[in-house]
Amino acid sequence: MTNAPLSQPPLAYFLTFHPYGTWLPGDRRGWHRRGGEGHRRPPAPRLEAHWARHLRYPVVTLSPAWREVVRAAIVEACAHRGWPLHVLVVERAHVHLVVAAPVRPEKIVQDLKAWATRHLRARGHLIDHPHPWAEHGSMEWLFEPKNVQGALRYVLDDHHPDARGR
Repeated sequence: MTNAPLSQPPLAYFLTFHPYGTWLPGDRRGWHRRGGEGHRRPPAPRLEAHWARHLRYPVVTLSPAWREVVRAAIVEACAHRGWPLHVLVVERAHVHLVVAAPVRPEKIVQDLKAWATRHLRARGHLIDHPHPWAEHGSMEWLFEPKNVQGALRYVLDDHHPDARGR
């Protein structure tokens, strides 16, 4: 993986990532194999229970105050990098955003998690938690305006109707 700019980047990325331990393999909402390859898999309660027993650290859920810190950090990071942020929703167990950037989505997620973690720790949160974010996330490449609009609609209308105006 390189962090060099892409020769022809997509119009935007639809990114989703989770705090540590909030979406495990086997999850009742569906899940993907490591790395996000393939289609969403059906719930597998025994598999989820197995992974829950083997977590190394406490599960992180974002309180309303923490969500505001994460939201502000992501907005600041995108502005600092010059990445147009189309939509952002921070919930207790996941973050959704649609962002344009001339770098690979893995780099975007890595940077945003780092900014959010620094901001949280600067305010005295998660200081003793060594790994506050899940290792991977969902990264969709959006090459057509209709795909960007679909991602925006999913976040704002279908998935988070209360997010309008945030």
